Order: sequence, then structure tokens, then C-alpha cells
Amino acid sequence: MLSRIKDPVSRQGARSALEATLGKHGAGMSPLMRNINSWVLFANMVAYLSFATLASAPDLAGPVLRSKGVGGFNNNIGNIVGELKYYFNNKETARKFARDLGVVSYDSIMNTFIDASELGYMNNTTKTLAAGFFKITMLDMYTRFTRTFAAGMGERFIESLTEEPDSVTNQRLFKELGLTRQEGIDWVNANKETTRGQRDFTGPGGEKVKMAVAQFVEESILRPSGAERPAWANNPYFALVFQLKSFFYAFGKNIIGGTSREMQNRYREGGLGSAAIPLYIAGLTLLPLTAIGLEFRELLKFMANGGDATQFSTNNMDYGEYFFELLDRSGVFGPLALLFPVQTAGKYGDNPLLPILGPTAERFEDYILKGDIIDNKEDVFWDFVPLASGLDLDYFPN
Repeated sequence: MLSRIKDPVSRQGARSALEATLGKHGAGMSPLMRNINSWVLFANMVAYLSFATLASAPDLAGPVLRSKGVGGFNNNIGNIVGELKYYFNNKETARKFARDLGVVSYDSIMNTFIDASELGYMNNTTKTLAAGFFKITMLDMYTRFTRTFAAGMGERFIESLTEEPDSVTNQRLFKELGLTRQEGIDWVNANKETTRGQRDFTGPGGEKVKMAVAQFVEESILRPSGAERPAWANNPYFALVFQLKSFFYAFGKNIIGGTSREMQNRYREGGLGSAAIPLYIAGLTLLPLTAIGLEFRELLKFMANGGDATQFSTNNMDYGEYFFELLDRSGVFGPLALLFPVQTAGKYGDNPLLPILGPTAERFEDYILKGDIIDNKEDVFWDFVPLASGLDLDYFPN
């Protein structure tokens, strides 16, 4: 396909971007640089991702948003409740289905917060420690749950589509998953008397439905890839600069971008009222889940600091500030959210350019340039203790 690009400059650019996406840049990285990358990447994970599980609460909204309001709001709530009941009553069956789809694996968990190009240039020791860290923080367990939940929601989504009247929108939604309406109806009818977990996914029709459900999961629960960020960011030499930023690009492209595209499609197919449905669903799912995750985080900090009421920082926000905080934490701003720390850096006496250079540059300013590693060495120590790093602990003895 690259050879079809006639302009040699464009062809070389495309080749370079593809190699970067596949993690082929930096193959000659020196052992010293590889070790520095590995340990600093891991240290930043511990320092910044202790509460990643709570911050990931909006992930549960993904399958609901991907369902695009099919069947109406009540039907979507019914699917959520039904799938949660099914999961907790049939955990092993649900997990096996997700594994058969290939949407739950070690890589799918790791790549949620570590892009493949970063993971590929970490040494075995730090990879093992990172896997252990995600287990301690329960992010591993939570991500498996969300992807398994999304697999069940994908199956229910296809069933709901077959129950909807035939329309341009209905046919488009089938087409987006690589199915025709008739293929969906045929599969549902063939398995109407079959218990969940024992449905037939063999044969051409079943295989296509299986692939459709897997696609539904990947479009519902984020797994950032090198194709969803700038090509230069896939070079491992820039891993420390771009660390923890992939989420914003992936969320903006898949979740927010998907909602925006669906609104445009609905407007063309049904007018303004129909176009408002995806936005309505997003508001009723993303923001409440983000608020729940934020409240739990502040509650943990409150208890860990001996009942310090100042840990409930959102209590002192006015409605506008709190609403903006929820929007920011929910990820709705996508890559634009990366500019907010630049704007607020001066408020805390930080260099406004350093957030652009990544968390490592910010830590260097705090620890070295501002002298925290000498003046506040106890705080620096707790910054790199799993779980404790996100609790703002102040009562430990020197």
C-alpha cells in the first residue's frame, strides 16, 4: 500500500509513521538509555496512577455511549442492569466469552495506560513490577471487568438492533459493526432458545457476529494505540515526554469523537431532536460516573489523613468550577486537556512549559530545581510508594 503513494517524500513520511506505530523506532537504543527509560517510566506510573482505578470510573459509560441510544433510555438502563446481574451470577462464563473474543488479555490490561511503544522498551524487571502495581491498585481487575461487561453489552446491542424497525439508522449501525441487518436477525433467531454462554458463534454468520462484538468492546473500552497519537510520540526516545498522554488522544478520538460523529449522522438522518440523543446519553453517564470516582478518591484521602476535612477539595468549589472539574476528569476535552496544566502552572509557581515535556520534567523541577529532594525528602519518598503516592500523606514522622 505504501508503494501506491507516488510522491517519494509523502511515501517516506507514511513509512516512518507506520514504523513508529508498530514500535520499530529506537531499535538501536543503548542499554543505559533503555534502563533509564524503564525505571523512570515505572516511577512515574507509581507516582501518578495510584488512583487510576477510580479515575477510570467513566469507562463504564463507554458501552452505553457505544450503544447509541438504541431502544431508548429505558432499554439501555435495562441492558446495563441485566448485564450486571448476568455477570455477577455467571462470572466464569462471562469471562470465558470475553477471552474467546480476545478482548481480555494481559496486553489489553497493560496497554490501557502504557502504550505498546513504551512497554516494548521497558526491561523485564520493570514490566513485571508494572504488572504487580496494576494488580495492587486493582486496575487489572477493574479493566478485565469493564471489558467483560462491554462484551456482554455488545451482544445485547446486536439483539436490540434486530428488535428495532428497519431504517437508515438501523442499517448504518449494523454496517458499522460489519454486519447486515439480515445477518443479525438470522443469528439472533438461530440462538433464540439458547442460553447465554452457549450460543453458537461458529459458521460465517456466527463468526461475523463474534467479530462485531469484539469491535464493540474495542470501541467502548479504551486501549490506546500508536495510531491514535502523533507519530513522533511513538519513538521510545520521547516516551518520557509523552507518558500518560495517550489516554487523552484515545478518549478524544474514540469516545468523544464517536459521540460527535454519531450526532452528525443522527442529524442527517432524523434532524436536531435525534442528534441530541448521543449528547443526552453522554451527560447522563460520563459526568455522574466521574463524580462518583472523584468522591471516592477524596474519601480515601480523608480517611488516610486521619479525618482531614480539607481533603474534600470539591466541597469548596462553586458550581461552575466543579462542573469544569468533572468535564476535565471525564476526558471530554480530549487532547485539549493537555493544555490546562500549562495555563495553571503559574498559579503554583511552576514553569508553564514543563507540562508539555511530560511528568518527568515536572518532577525534575520540583525535586531538583526547587530542592524538594532535600527540603521535603519525606514527601518525595512517599510519592513513589504504591497507593500512598496519591493520598497526600502528611502525618508520617521524619
